[in-house]
Amino acid sequence: MALKVTSTIEARNAIVRARAKLEPAKIEPAKPEPVKPEPSSIPLSPSSPSPRPATPYEQALAKGRTAQSAGNWADALAAYEQAAKLNRAPSAVTEVNKARRSLYDAVMASGRAAEQASEWSLALAAYEMAVKVTGTQEARSAAARMKAKLEPPGSARPRPAGSSSG
Repeated sequence: MALKVTSTIEARNAIVRARAKLEPAKIEPAKPEPVKPEPSSIPLSPSSPSPRPATPYEQALAKGRTAQSAGNWADALAAYEQAAKLNRAPSAVTEVNKARRSLYDAVMASGRAAEQASEWSLALAAYEMAVKVTGTQEARSAAARMKAKLEPPGSARPRPAGSSSG
């Protein structure tokens, strides 16, 4: 039976499938079950101490990192702020500042990507989150730039109630 192959990838895939049919099935030897000790030989006190549970500070920092990696910036920021409140030691402050900087970098990168895709409202949301994270001039300027792009041309900002021009 001849196959009509139109690309190199199709040819390679056809060869792989043919080899799989021709080669005998490879059977891996069964792995032996680990031997369980007799109940009488289990020591009553552990020979090595169990790992200590994470402190609330460590838990908050881990929660922030998890939220950040999932793209949930508001929860990440809240967790980092909680970690900062729980531990004021210099090393902890440094760790929280690194985490906040990482969050800021991720949020700004997201804002820049949205801006390049002309997704002004998404870029604005990212830049406003960056302002909450660090409040840098870079983030404030980027947020202002996006607000200007979202305003219709020639629209004047409404005056606050109670103000008059003369």
